[in-house]
Amino acid sequence: MAAETTNSFEAGLKGMFWKDRLQLNFTGYYSQIKNLQLGLRDLNTIANILGTAPETTIKGGELSFMAKPSRSLNISGGIAYNDAHFTNFTDGLCYLGQTQTQGCFDGAQDLSGHVLENAPRWKGIFNIRYDKPVSAELSGFLQTSMRYQSAVFLSDDADPRSIQPSYAVMDASIGVETTDERIKLALFIKNLTGQKYVAGISANSSDGGGVIVHTLPRDFHRYVGLSLSYQM
Repeated sequence: MAAETTNSFEAGLKGMFWKDRLQLNFTGYYSQIKNLQLGLRDLNTIANILGTAPETTIKGGELSFMAKPSRSLNISGGIAYNDAHFTNFTDGLCYLGQTQTQGCFDGAQDLSGHVLENAPRWKGIFNIRYDKPVSAELSGFLQTSMRYQSAVFLSDDADPRSIQPSYAVMDASIGVETTDERIKLALFIKNLTGQKYVAGISANSSDGGGVIVHTLPRDFHRYVGLSLSYQM
């Protein structure tokens, strides 16, 4: 198996604005990978095997910001665009039940031009935090965050059943912490809106009887908790 090699280029800009209350960061990147090593699922043996894609291209950019409109309010976030696809991969494994009409010949398919596994085109995050002094030693806070990603393939064989549609998840918390930030007590809610999504989708059976396995994240269901942290 040939060694994996990468040629990468990256450039970025940083700037402070609004009397240093707003910071903007931008990074652009381009990578060309030869012989990308992949963990593939062989449906004939129901085993994970090591394969290679002769040529892969990954390019995109990220824009992030941090803003402090007032002493008590902090806002941050970012958005990322990522185009990750196989430039040349003519012997990818077929997905469960794939026919010749769908591009499967002798157990292989041409995945050239197809996106990589778990590589959303768009991702974004947005955070808001409000702090309010309670006493000389304590400060209260209210925080909410949202993360978003566009649709992705969650398998390495382009199985249309492995598509995770786009989704957004919101979390929130309220609590108090010492002014030196060493002790923090917080009540939190994960997946506030009850958004359903999965972390993984894969076939787990050979041809002749298909089983599609879904891996669920911890916050597949909304849940509430209490956390206490202490830093030495």
